[in-house]
Amino acid sequence: MRARALRLPWGAVLLLVLVGARAVEPDAVEREWRIRRIALDPVAGDEELRAAFASPEWTERVDALDACRRAFECGSSVPALDAATLDRLLSDDQGDVRARALECARLAGRDGQGRRFALDAQTARRLADDRLPGVRLALARALGLAPCAGVGALLAALAFDGDERVAHAARASLFGLPPRDEALLDARADALARLIDEGRDDELLRCALFLDRADAPDVSLCERVLAAWRDASRTGNERARGWSSVFAALALAAGPREDRAEVWLDALLAGWFDGDRSRPTRRAIQRTAVRGGGDALARAWLARAHTLTTEHASARGDALDAILELAELASTATTPERVVALASEGALPDEAWGDLLLAVASHVDDWSALDADAFLAPATASPARRMGTVRALHATVEGNRSTTARESARDLLARALLDPDVEVATTALWALCDVPDSDVVVPYADVLAQAWDALDEENRIDALGRLPRDTPLASFRQRLFALGAPAGDARVAAVEALRMFAGDAQARDVLIGWLEQDLALALQGDDAAAELRAQGELRTLDAFECVASSAEAREALERALRAANGVSVDIGKTAAAALGKSAPGRERLTRHLHDGIDRRVRIEGALALAPFGDGTAANVLMRDYGAAAWDLRVRVLRAFARAPVERGQLFLAGVASSEDEPDVERVVAIEALAAQGAVSRLDALLRTAQSFEVRRSAVRELARVPAEASAAARAALLTAFDASASPAGWSALDPALRLAASESAVLTGELYVALAAAGVDDERIAGVWLDAPLRAARATLTARFQGDAPPPPESRWWGELALARPPATVGELPWWRVDGELLDAFAVAVLGDASPESARAHALTRGAVVALSGFDAARARRTHAAARCRLLGLAWLAEDWARCERLARALLADYRAGALSASAWRGAFGSFDPLAEVDPVARLRAAAVQARAWMLVGDEREAEVARAEALLGRSRAARREQARLRASLGGASER
Repeated sequence: MRARALRLPWGAVLLLVLVGARAVEPDAVEREWRIRRIALDPVAGDEELRAAFASPEWTERVDALDACRRAFECGSSVPALDAATLDRLLSDDQGDVRARALECARLAGRDGQGRRFALDAQTARRLADDRLPGVRLALARALGLAPCAGVGALLAALAFDGDERVAHAARASLFGLPPRDEALLDARADALARLIDEGRDDELLRCALFLDRADAPDVSLCERVLAAWRDASRTGNERARGWSSVFAALALAAGPREDRAEVWLDALLAGWFDGDRSRPTRRAIQRTAVRGGGDALARAWLARAHTLTTEHASARGDALDAILELAELASTATTPERVVALASEGALPDEAWGDLLLAVASHVDDWSALDADAFLAPATASPARRMGTVRALHATVEGNRSTTARESARDLLARALLDPDVEVATTALWALCDVPDSDVVVPYADVLAQAWDALDEENRIDALGRLPRDTPLASFRQRLFALGAPAGDARVAAVEALRMFAGDAQARDVLIGWLEQDLALALQGDDAAAELRAQGELRTLDAFECVASSAEAREALERALRAANGVSVDIGKTAAAALGKSAPGRERLTRHLHDGIDRRVRIEGALALAPFGDGTAANVLMRDYGAAAWDLRVRVLRAFARAPVERGQLFLAGVASSEDEPDVERVVAIEALAAQGAVSRLDALLRTAQSFEVRRSAVRELARVPAEASAAARAALLTAFDASASPAGWSALDPALRLAASESAVLTGELYVALAAAGVDDERIAGVWLDAPLRAARATLTARFQGDAPPPPESRWWGELALARPPATVGELPWWRVDGELLDAFAVAVLGDASPESARAHALTRGAVVALSGFDAARARRTHAAARCRLLGLAWLAEDWARCERLARALLADYRAGALSASAWRGAFGSFDPLAEVDPVARLRAAAVQARAWMLVGDEREAEVARAEALLGRSRAARREQARLRASLGGASER
């Protein structure tokens, strides 16, 4: 555990060490809460901060700076911390004060008067020699955002500090900084050389990835790395050669020129077959390399893929992996149309060709613009290449956002249906049948039918399963009739496919004819397959939805029901269920509830009739309930949920209240009572049931009654709430009730969820969502200080999370004392039901950031980072531009320093994906400048907009905001 939010007096620390205790200093919790309060509103805490900065107690200065740091993490400004005060604190006698001051300098960006913080070179050199590792660590991180003169030399020294945390942070800053001067470049090159000589492979990889976080590619470093690679090649230093090849990949990000692309690729590929480099590692570095982009990069990669194809004719193993990766990388370097055109100029192996097209499929705007006809022509493309093209077209119709792309892909797939290669044609047919909007397949029905005719019988039957069911394809009607005419296996597929012709009289009559034939065979008892076919025909006839309008269909179903009696229960059940779905069918069905009908068929008919008030059906269900299997008993209970008969409700109440019935059936009965709006019966069960699960279900179902019973349900829930909140607790409802503490907590949580779901708006529950968390706050915080993380909020506070949504209020409660992970969960819950501009969502998210700051547990770090990222989105929606600027800069600073949870970063901003136009680093860099532009007017705004123009990278989000800014310069209305 590391609670950097607090520093205990050295005497207390020594005592804890001596006695081996895990105690927490008595006032530690109160100090933490004071820090949180000030951090959430540093303006209101201005006097406290100024007094603390001037206090002779160093712990007061640490606490004040800690509050400032947390405020900066939330994007807040701190008027009390101006440049002069910060300079003074950087020279403080206490190391913790100096370290906290450096953290504030890194995150703040500007001081309380709007002036940029800048580290003095002399101060930075002094701090670099500080005896405390915490100070050097904070300096290494600060230099990554607020560099000073001689930053290269300072970071180079810190990059090999005796404390590995300091060294790691220094290397992150050294390689994450944009190249500014020759000294910085020398420092980078020297650091790489030393790491290579020392065999520090893991650190070399980290440095390579840190380069991805820089503002601009470091061309000079790339040139130096290439020179090192050439030297290593001459001297046979395989370690240096292999790692130099990793950095050569990054050299491509500098924007390769044609005259040096080949030598860079030589270096890149030299390490490709090195077994020490895993594919994920290569991919991470390769993604970095595509930032430069452009035709030259794509052409260079594809040219090398062509060369490898020639050198490795078999194109197997590592060589094929390299070719595939080169082809995929090329697809990220320029537009899909250009990369496909460039690939067409050479001879990629078929496997690489297919992967290349798949890589660009979801981003192609129009396949006709790619001359894709040639990719499907048997005269110019091999079957394997045509297959790769069809698969890419399939991916397009399934997931491309462009309507034009999908339409052009469908046209090409229709052409491929008649491919001479059966496998290609079949794959095209599957792809066209998988089109999400089945009605668009209609124009291709004739060619689909021709392709289907060319298949063998097995594939034709398989293809029928892929045809759309909600769109009739006229070309298939007679084909299906012919396929199903023989009473064999093919009829099963034909019957299922006939569902597309629902409402078609001819298809209905054919289906009835097949049903009569298969019924006759099934009832003879010597054809088991005929019985299965008859069931399928009955289900399809039911799906035709013609039972209500077609006397012929009803007669066929009733004949089946009669004929199957005593012979085939399954056929009888299927026919009864189909008849029960329409009023005319139910009129016939009522004649088949007597004892002469198979009991299981009789129950099936009663299940269909009871929900419509049929008393005879209700009697059948109640009489046969006890002898039925468990799953059928559940169906009976659910049928009574819709049965408008008083005896049905009495039956349900009897099952629900019977201690002899299994809890699972009692719970289903309670659900059925709720559907009938039987609030009084649910309330009685809540008060008197001995089963915990039954009480729990009664609470839950009170929130789900129909609207006409909702007022009574809310009253019952409030009564239960009053009882649970009384000194006697749940026993106030029933003095005989004995609940374990865990059961009482669960029941209370269910009650809160039900109150929220029922929309209960009462002042008695307005602040309840914070009551228990506040009571637990001290114990939870103490446990965190001792290294014991609480369970996930959703597992302990699910009821409070439900109540946290509107109209719950905070009032004057000190909500910020609640555990940070729970505050974050509260914020997410509030956003689920409220406008993203909600002031409460903002406050809760800031509270989560402040409360979790400094805790090292992995889950806490991840939640803290996610909350900060969300806070930027909320501030942007609220157009709080000053906070947006500070948050964007602070998040980018921590990302570059490797101090931000990677999973939280990816969850908020995504991973770099040029084809999808996702570029998180560029987005944040641009966002900081764009936010500042929104705060300015006239020429000043125009200057900031011009600055942002160079920072957009591959980010669609950044470009979209830039367009809004440009429009504002032209006089367009602002959001």
